Amino acid sequence: MKATLCIALCGIFMFWLPNASSAQSPRFKRSTVGAAGSTCTVNAGSHSYFAQQSVGQRSVTGLRSAGHLALSQGFLQPLGRNTNASNSSTLDAVLFPNPFSALVSVAFREPIEEDLVVVVSDMLGHEAYRARFGPVQRVDLELSKLATGPYILRITSGEKHFIAHIQKS
Repeated sequence: MKATLCIALCGIFMFWLPNASSAQSPRFKRSTVGAAGSTCTVNAGSHSYFAQQSVGQRSVTGLRSAGHLALSQGFLQPLGRNTNASNSSTLDAVLFPNPFSALVSVAFREPIEEDLVVVVSDMLGHEAYRARFGPVQRVDLELSKLATGPYILRITSGEKHFIAHIQKS
């Protein structure tokens, strides 16, 4: 029943955009690990379609494109859309100690040429601390007033950033 439903939905979904696929065999684009969900391959004439279904989603997922138009369906987004951050925009830094009780230090392994903006947020996204520093190689953050718990530390310098999970003990 599940395979039949997957094939039927795949057929409906894939034919929304006419001539959207090529005659090539299906290529592996994305995989998931989980206890539920399904995948299927549907052959229609000279075309092959690969569909995935994720937990909690009652329809197939996938990406079809025709020319410069693309149709994306479902929770499982194409891998390329999730990994477009480049390593050149990441600040190379070391954070210590973690967990901390009052003071957190961040030392940068690359020259810092622009001001640093430091933001500490709780897990709900509420800003708990904000500070601006000149271009320095190390910042010491006095966070003793924060409540015990997990936080997200974001440091930005120009177009570069450093993000870390920190734990106040």
